[in-house]
Amino acid sequence: MNRLRCAVIGTGSMGQTHALNAEASGKARIVALCSRRIESAEALASRLGRKVALYTDHRKMLGQIQPDALFVCLPPGGHQGEVEEAAGRGIHLFLEKPLALKENEAENMVRAAEAAGVITQVDFQHRFHPLVVRIKELLRSGEAGTASLLQGFYLCNSLHSSWWRREEISGGQLLEQVIHLFDLVLHLLGPAAGVVGFRDNICHREVPGYTIEDTSTACLVMKSGALVSLAASNCAVPGRWEAGFRLVCSRLMAEYSSLKTGTLRRTAGEERGVEEFPPETDLRRMALMDFLDSVREGKAAKVPIREAREAQNCIHRLLQSLEKEALVRL
Repeated sequence: MNRLRCAVIGTGSMGQTHALNAEASGKARIVALCSRRIESAEALASRLGRKVALYTDHRKMLGQIQPDALFVCLPPGGHQGEVEEAAGRGIHLFLEKPLALKENEAENMVRAAEAAGVITQVDFQHRFHPLVVRIKELLRSGEAGTASLLQGFYLCNSLHSSWWRREEISGGQLLEQVIHLFDLVLHLLGPAAGVVGFRDNICHREVPGYTIEDTSTACLVMKSGALVSLAASNCAVPGRWEAGFRLVCSRLMAEYSSLKTGTLRRTAGEERGVEEFPPETDLRRMALMDFLDSVREGKAAKVPIREAREAQNCIHRLLQSLEKEALVRL
């Protein structure tokens, strides 16, 4: 089968990662790059090692190139209708999360993609870890028993890019990073019935231009009855990004980390052994390969845009709870 012709909008770190992984796989060829800063696109073209069509206008690129698939790797506040434009042209979409800053913008993307019938994949790469895949299988089959509690965390310590620190562009750590945990919760435990939480900027108040939270907590009640607590910090270990959770079910307990060996322990019945799952470093590549294979085979990818929209919806509901000051004073 011929390589898929792919284009990239947004040539920052994620755009570079996905473009290089796509080329290295032999399943795709990057035919065009689009960036508001042409220098960024030129730098990525240099890394690809050949001439690639370069653009600063995504509409012009999509009209002239008409790729099979488009990788959208923009900051949340940087979208300008490129998803809807590409979907309307029948171009399949690989998307970075979150979909957009505002709910209506995200919903417009979902509706456009679904109306066009294009294949979509959102880069919630933790779903592809073998331990998460195994937990999902055991929950679906009933072998895990009843899920009762999930405790999750996202820890890092970085100023990141300047756009990331500005709430009007990134939406904050909850929307930009912790959304991975919300996606895992919904993926494993089903829909949520309610959410409440807190957030604050505790460690970066003196940093100019830092307008987002660096500490947050969230509690969810799932429609299944399971309880969830999530905590996040950008005040942890410098240069280290770790997402993880502990899941307690009536027949097993699982511990997942993006950096450490994870475990799955049977806690009931005759099989009480421990399965270990070492860290997986190619999760982003796995998510992209699933997308490329799905496009080549004409089948749905594992993280369609509608499911990604649900994780974002949970965070917007959480932000609404913050505005209502739901805390009961003691």
